[in-house]
Parts: sequence; C-alpha cells; structure tokens
Amino acid sequence: MTTPTNQNVSVSIDYPEDAVVKQVKLGTGAWTSYTGPVTVTDNTTVYARAKDAAGNTSEEGNLSVANIDRVAPETPALSASVTTPTNQDVTVTASFPNDAFVKEVRFNGGSWMNYFAPVVMDANTTLEVRAQDVAGNWSEIAVIQITNIDKVAPVTPTLSANV
Repeated sequence: MTTPTNQNVSVSIDYPEDAVVKQVKLGTGAWTSYTGPVTVTDNTTVYARAKDAAGNTSEEGNLSVANIDRVAPETPALSASVTTPTNQDVTVTASFPNDAFVKEVRFNGGSWMNYFAPVVMDANTTLEVRAQDVAGNWSEIAVIQITNIDKVAPVTPTLSANV
C-alpha cells in the first residue's frame, strides 16, 4: 500500500483451498474469523493465517498498511507588502506548508485557481488560499482582506477670494 489516502483501506486475503479455518487480525488485536475484506481505518499491519483439516497452522502472512493520512496540512500564511493606506498596488504572498501538494487561491469567494506566485492586487479584495496534501486532506482556508488601496484622488479644492 503506497498511494497516500485519507480514506479507509480494504484488504482482501486469498487463502489456500485446503484452509478450513481462515483467521485475520489487525496489529496486536485478537485473531478473528475471516469472512471477507477487512476495512482498515488507521495505519497498522494486517495478519492472516490458515488451518487445514488436520490442524496444521500456516505461517502468518502480513501486509503493512502505512498510507492512511487523515491529518490536514497547516493553514497557509498570508502577508501583504503594504498594510498602511496606499495609492499603489499591494502584493500578497502565501507561504504554504511543506506537505502542500495542491496550492489554491480565490478572490472574493470566486472559483479556486492554482497558486503559482505572489499576487499583485490593484484594488481592494478578499483573497483566500488553501493547501491540499497528497492524501487529499485540505488545510483550513487562510483569508486576507486588502482594504488599504485608495487610487481615487480627492475632490479638487474650491478656491474663493474675499474682497
């Protein structure tokens, strides 16, 4: 089992034709009768053994299930190049955890897109990012609201003269 997953793993066992007793156990658990595929919910070793009609017990077969990962990546961190009022663009950089396999960004609650590089914002916007690991677990969504961009010039002052 090598493909990472955040799902349960189903393990099937093929016993020899002369097996009259088919047993299975998970990890250090107790031996139980094998009646069909075993659902593994956490990483462990699955053991199997058989007994024939004469009472001979086979050697134990085993399969290590080590590909279940249910831990989400850390939440990405967001930082803006400018946080004070500005009439310039603001660059937002996302820092993703090391186990991020998929990196995504979206603007103002729109569609998710791949994140490749820092994003240059030319208007006030809500930006969200998230990460997914190879097992399919999603991080929490990181949110930054850019509200400091003001590119509108003030109204022209009115001049008056007193005589």
